[in-house]
Amino acid sequence: MADLTCDRCTELLGDYVEGRLEPDVVGALEEHVGACPACAALAHDYEAIPGLARRATDVRMPHDVETRLRRLLALAWKKRHV
Repeated sequence: MADLTCDRCTELLGDYVEGRLEPDVVGALEEHVGACPACAALAHDYEAIPGLARRATDVRMPHDVETRLRRLLALAWKKRHV
């Protein structure tokens, strides 16, 4: 594969992190990232996204808030379906 530009590298990073690139593209991307500090920093940020998303959704609602919300939703549902 031909040398990648920074723009093309940026376009490919999401697929790279998700493991959806062909081996030759992975090689070219890793070569570019190894030689380009700006793309290396961006690749580092992209690689952190899945972990950040997991931690962001790993939050539990306090029990009292969940109870009140369920009551409110049940009341709203009853009003719409009576």
